[in-house]
Amino acid sequence: AEIAVREGGKHLILSDKLVSESKAPIPMALAIGAVNSRLVELGIRGFASINVQTGEALDTHSFAILNKLSRLSFENGLPSAVP
Repeated sequence: AEIAVREGGKHLILSDKLVSESKAPIPMALAIGAVNSRLVELGIRGFASINVQTGEALDTHSFAILNKLSRLSFENGLPSAVP
């Protein structure tokens, strides 16, 4: 993610589409949180959006959680604390 943003990428797409028996899945909320936290630490979070493609969001609550996590670092135009 860091390299993609530093090379000018504007949209990061996190996907669990290629999960298989040989590729273990990571919970999408954990993946979003890790990418978001790292980009915030580096001071480059505001340069790219985090987009999610997942089969995990099966209800409105799951969708809302993933949506909130993917836009955690900026609320009201100002950086916010990341838990």
